Parts: sequence; C-alpha cells; structure tokens
Amino acid sequence: MTEEVTSDIQSMPTPPPAESGKPYLPVWGPWQTTGLGLAILLIDTIAQAWVLLTLAAREFLANPDLDILTLITNLITDGSIMSRSIIVSGAVGVAMTIVFIKARRRASIREYLALKPLSRKQVLISLGVVAGLMALLEGISELTGQVPDTGFNLELYQTAEPVALLWVAFVIFAPAFEEVFFRGFLFAGWERSRLGSVGTIILTSVLWGILHLQYDLFGIVAIMIMGITIGIMRHKTKSLWSTLLMHFAWNLTAMTMLALYPGGG
Repeated sequence: MTEEVTSDIQSMPTPPPAESGKPYLPVWGPWQTTGLGLAILLIDTIAQAWVLLTLAAREFLANPDLDILTLITNLITDGSIMSRSIIVSGAVGVAMTIVFIKARRRASIREYLALKPLSRKQVLISLGVVAGLMALLEGISELTGQVPDTGFNLELYQTAEPVALLWVAFVIFAPAFEEVFFRGFLFAGWERSRLGSVGTIILTSVLWGILHLQYDLFGIVAIMIMGITIGIMRHKTKSLWSTLLMHFAWNLTAMTMLALYPGGG
C-alpha cells in the first residue's frame, strides 16, 4: 500500500518553481513580448528587404545606368518580386515566432498560439462575420463615396508571373504570418497584462493597420476595423484558427474580386 501511494505521488506533475514571488506565466510577459515582437518584425523586414535588394543589385549590375532608387521602387510594385518577398519573409517571420515561443519552455506551440480546433458552428460563424464585415464596409463606401484604392494591388497582379505565386503569397503566407504574430504571439503576451482583452484587441488592430501603409486612409481604417472584428473572434473562440480562417477568406475574396474586376469595380 505504501509503495502504491509513493508511486502515485511520484507520477504527479511537478508544480512550476516560484520566481521571486512573481506569478507563473506560460507565455512571455508583456514587456518581453513587446521586445521579442520588435525583434521578429525586424528580422521579417530584413528578410523581405534582402530579397528586394538582392534582385535590385542583380538588375543594377546588369545595367549600371539605372537609378537605384527608381529601380527599388519598381521592384516593390513588381508582382513577381513581391510574391517571392512575401513568401520568404512570411516563412521567416513564422519560424522566428516559433523559435521565441520554444525558448519560453513553458507551453507548447499549440497552447501558446491557441491552436484550438474549431467546431462546425464556429467555422460558419467566422465565415459569416467576414461576409457581414465586407457588406458593412461596402455600404460605408457607398454612403461616403470613399472607394478603396486598389492601384497597388492591381499593379502587383498585372506584373505577377506566374500569377499563382501571388495568390499563394497573399492568401496563405501573408495571413499566416500576420495572424501568428498579431493575434497569436502578441495577443498571448499582452492579454494577460493591464491591457486586458479589449486593450490588446485595439492595440494589435492599430499596429496591424499601420503595417499596411501601402494603402490609402480608407483602406487602413478598413483593415483596423477588420482587425478589431477578428480580434473579438479570437477572444470569443479562444482559437487562432478562427482568425486564420477569416483572414484567409478575406484575402481570397479580395484576390478573386481583383481577378474578376481588374478595374477596381
């Protein structure tokens, strides 16, 4: 009997060690999350810039008479180049986020990023919310006369070769990194701070909008509104899969509309 009790006690999980009286957190704290988040963004930006500058250098060496600034500007609006840049930087960004999560050694990647499976009802609600948000923004556009500037995306689409690579970049890699970073890594670290859920949803949405400075003011505001919407879904479902699904659906619809109505209709 004594041996059985001893065996049961030994099999019980060991409680986490106390750290100077601080509460045990399975994720990085808010300030650590902010610092590591900046590091992830910096590495992601370097990866994207590396692709662009490598191709710019190749073009410049082939034709030294080209103005380097004009060359870089042209590369940024080249769909074929940007597709590769987004894919590379997206993969690097996700990889670095995973590296910093594993460095915490307190929660699995699935637990840290809240990769909880969605029910069929949650999937339908997520897609319905995306459709409703698109209808709302379309209504606001009609009432205010503000039409989103699709010039940047249109130029990318027209210069992409192959165009399928642009679809992969915008529909899969861009949403994957942005959701893993904003609604995954940052959300997990900030939600447990004084910001709380509401502050975290708003802050991540504003930062996400600022990340899209290639669009006009209406487009940036629309992205912030979308960020708040999917941030609420992230909080309600407790699952990053909801935001990934919504972001995939949003970008897929946008790319489809761009293909069907290249004039911006």
